[in-house]
This record gives sequence, C-alpha cells and structure tokens, in this order.
Amino acid sequence: MLRLAPSPTGARPLTTPLVRLGGSLGWRELFVKDETKQRSGAFKYRGVWRRTGLLPAGTTLITASTGNHACALAEAARARGQHARIHVPATTPRAKLDRIAAMGGEIVPVDGGYDECEALARAEADAGAGVFVHSFDDPEIIAGHRTLFREAGEQFRTAGEHFREAGEQAALPDAVYVPLGGGGLITAAIRQWGAAGVRIVGVEYDGAPAMRRSLAAGRRIILDRVSGLPEGLLVRRIGRHPFDACHARRQRVVTVDDAELHRAMALLWTEAGIRAEGAGAAALAAALREGTPDERALAVVSGGNIDESVWRECLAAAGRHHPDPPRHPWNITVNTTSPDPGPQTPARPGASGPARPHPAPAIPANPDTGHRARLGLVGGVGPIATSDFYLRLVSGHRRATGGSYPDVVTHSLPLPADLEHAFITGTAGPGHREEIDALLREALDVFERAGSDFVALPCNTLHARLPDLLRGRDLEWIDMVAAVGRTLTRNRYRRVLLLGTTSTVRSGLYRDGDGVEFALPQAAAQREAEQLVLACLEGDLGAFPAARLRALAASAGPVDAVVLACTDLHLLRDSTDFGVPVVDSLSCLVEACTERLLTSHRPAGVPAPAPVPALAGAAR
Repeated sequence: MLRLAPSPTGARPLTTPLVRLGGSLGWRELFVKDETKQRSGAFKYRGVWRRTGLLPAGTTLITASTGNHACALAEAARARGQHARIHVPATTPRAKLDRIAAMGGEIVPVDGGYDECEALARAEADAGAGVFVHSFDDPEIIAGHRTLFREAGEQFRTAGEHFREAGEQAALPDAVYVPLGGGGLITAAIRQWGAAGVRIVGVEYDGAPAMRRSLAAGRRIILDRVSGLPEGLLVRRIGRHPFDACHARRQRVVTVDDAELHRAMALLWTEAGIRAEGAGAAALAAALREGTPDERALAVVSGGNIDESVWRECLAAAGRHHPDPPRHPWNITVNTTSPDPGPQTPARPGASGPARPHPAPAIPANPDTGHRARLGLVGGVGPIATSDFYLRLVSGHRRATGGSYPDVVTHSLPLPADLEHAFITGTAGPGHREEIDALLREALDVFERAGSDFVALPCNTLHARLPDLLRGRDLEWIDMVAAVGRTLTRNRYRRVLLLGTTSTVRSGLYRDGDGVEFALPQAAAQREAEQLVLACLEGDLGAFPAARLRALAASAGPVDAVVLACTDLHLLRDSTDFGVPVVDSLSCLVEACTERLLTSHRPAGVPAPAPVPALAGAAR
C-alpha cells in the first residue's frame, strides 16, 4: 500500500552503498557506487530533490524523461506536495512506467524519443501549465548530483581510517567511470573531483555517442537517431552545461556495446547482488575494459529500473541463467540519509569537538575461505546506525581473530518515509505492520537463500516482529533486548530510564526483571525523546544542548543509567551530558553478534573472543 509521505524530511536522498568487487575479478581495488539503492531506484533523485526544494508546494512540474528522471521527479514531487506531469517515449520500459504511476506522476506518452518529449514539455511550460524541470541540463540538478561524489569521497576516507591497520589508505579513487547520457552526472563529477587528481572517464553507449561526436566537432551536434538497450543513455543531443564542462577540460569519453553491458550486468548480480539496468552497468563495463587492476577504480552504477524479462534476457546473453542472488558475502553497506548539500558534521553532545560524519563506508572484501557462521543483517532500519553496526562488528571480529573478516549478508529494506514515521511516533496500525512484515519476510528469504545461520535486526521498534516471522525457518535470532539486559545486570543497574521511539516504549519490549526496573518517560518527556530520535536521524543534534539532555535523563526521577532503546540514538553513546552512564542497545547487539560469530565456527588456532565493550561511562 502506498501513502503520501507526511513530510519532506523523511524523503531526502539516501546514502547509497559503496561496494568492493575487486578480489574475484583479479583487481586490487574495484568499487561500485550502487545507486540502484537510491530512492526511485536511480541517482536522478539526488538532483530533483534539490531542484524541487526551490519550488513551493502546489507547483506543477513538467518534464521529459526516458524513465529514471521521471521516477525521481514523481517521488520528490509527492513528498513536497507538488504535481509531476511527465512526457515519456512510448518505448519506456513498463517497470519505469509502473513506478512513475505508483508515485502519483501523470504520464504523457509521446510517439518519439527524448527530444520530441522535451519539445512538448517545454511548450506546455511556456504556455503557463507549470515549471519545466530539465532532466540533466540544469545547474541545480547538477549540484544535487554532486552529493554522490562527495558521499563516495567520505566513504573512501571513512573506510581508510577504519581499516588503516589492514593497509587501506584514506584516499579518493584513482579513476572514476561515469555513465553519460545527457551529461548531468559527469558534469557533477568534474565539478566535484576534476581538480582533485581523479581521472574521470565518461561512458556512452555506442548507439548514442552524442558527447564524443560533439567534442570532436567542437560544438553540440544532434544525432540522427539513437537506439539500443540502455534507454537512459539514448540522448540525441547532450546538454549545454555538460558540453561546456567536458569541452573545457578535453574530457575523455569512451563507448561500450551490448555484449559489454550484458557481461557487466551479470557480474554485478553474481558478484554483489546488484540488479542494474543497461545504463546502470555501462560504467563498470568500461572500467573492466579500460582500467588497470593495480589502480583504485570506482564505477557508478546509476540505476536499476529494468523490466524483469529484459533483465533475464541480458543475463542469458551473458551466459548467466540462474536468477538467484549470490551465495557469498556481498560486502554491501546500508542505506543512510544523505543531507543536501553535502555531508554535514553535527555536534554530538558530550564530545569535545564536532563529531565525524557517519556515511555508509566501503567494506573490504572478505579474504577468508571455508564454512563459518554467517550473519544475515537487516539493513535500512535505523539507517545510519546499521552502517555503524557493520563497521564495529568488522572491527571487533578482526581484533579478535588477528585480521579475519566476518561473514555477513546485508539486505536493506526499502522503507517508505511514512512507514518509518508511523513506527517512530507510535501511530502504526495493522496496515503498517503488514507492510513491514512483508519487507522483513523478503529479507529473511534472502538470508535463507544465502545460507545465513542467524539474523540481526538493529532496530528496537521492529525487534518484536522477528520471533513470529522466524517460525519454521532454520535461522537463529540474536536478541538485542536480552543483550541489553545482560549488560544492565552485569553492571548492577537497578533503575534505568528507557529512551526510544514511542512504539518501543509502549510495546513492553523491555520489561522489569532480574532486579532491573525500567522507568518510562512521562508524555512530555516522551515527546522530547521522539524529537531526539528525529534529530539523530537528520544528523542535527545541535538543538539538544547538555542541559536539555540532562533534564530528559532526570524526567523520571533518580536513575542509575539511560538505555538508548533506539539504535538511531547511537550517536549519543559517548555522551556524558545525561549525567549518568549510557547503555547503547546497538553496542549490545554488536557484542552479541561478535561473540556468536566467533564461538560458532571459530577458525583453528583462533582464541575465544574477548568481550566487546558495550557501553560508555559504565564504571561507577
């Protein structure tokens, strides 16, 4: 069931995974930026989110698109209370048309290609029917796309800092391969990384080389016709802004053909579980042909909106006939909220200076072999927290084993903004619960196919859903609530304040027992806690100074500790401003999963793990 988003804050672009492919392909470091996990299924959402934010609610937005821009505009317009009227070629894939319609977009089929669609859309806008929003030749659209490269840079740096002991380096890639249709995305890459020493390679389809021919001619030319598999790259004339940017730097542009696209699509699926459309696989296709295995390369997987039948035909053309996802760790990070413009650095209460941003980091490939316990991690729930969970799990595992990586399969839930909001505020009804159960069942199906032994769900609010959904499945549940209870008992806390979402506080998930009493916030304090959760989600903790946190901790009377019973609150795990020790439920889950991984199938010669610290300021 689709419902309108209650507010635009929950519809911001997501931080998409940075996935390492290198090892099995013979590369030292080959990464892909997986924009199939972006809202609307493609990178286009980044630009339209910024552009639509400059227009008031009630505006009619008129555009032309081969599909992905249309999907993005429809979703962003819905969140902002605007209307999207979209001219699309009659040949647009059914998967994209269905997504546009599901998002409330008005579809205007056009008998022709992109250029015919644009001419009609501009004519309507000129006649006063609405505001024309160009899919790639708009400075604000391009500025929104720059978040992709800012984000990837932060992910490389974060991963380098975290895995420095393994020889990783905190640096940008040597080369980035960018799919090139109208040219908006490569213009964003040039403006973000053009002066940073990164080699930028534009990738066109050999059936639509508009940029290559324009650069050769020294002016924008119009191709007579374009056709082929990657509809996202089928543009007869590139944009003015993209041409100027590429011409000024003598930008290198290469082309790829259908066979190369088929191979790249199959590799993305079998190596990383990424289902890419033709245009989405173009950058990897070029990287595999043009790159060198000793460089650190990044290929942008721009989108994944492709008809099922076409996708299967492409896999078959590449000699891949099995549609199931890979049965090995995917090393995929988790979706998080990406602020615009660019990552922010929120001030964390209790810290001596500003906190580091928490982007989804790159995860190095697992070098180990052999059967070991495998964790199924439900991602996209408690988004930034889940990414942090994965990093800390990897770090703890490597410390205990002397360098071994844990065996993890991650499946991110595509949570609609209104569904997340309903569970945070305690307004979730039966329909919401059915919707989330369906998403969780899908994740459990993935874990079973991937051979997982147990499951972790880093979300207190949804934790109680797992036992029922796991009945009849050969999967073990790692109980985060029980892990919190063990920490409280170990530290002899008697009375603790429970801070979390309204749904968690009301659910009775945490119950008195073993000498521990859970103090629940009064109504006013719970509203304050809810605002704190939302502030953590938005990365805006500056509104919660020390006095406000201390007052919240004291709202239920004297307590021995504060329990962060929402994993989004993990940003506060090191805070001293509550005035009492802090027990972080996410840290407790990390501890439980690390111990379970290491005690199940511990490699020969590896000692039993030392306990992973589960809380800050616990000493009394």
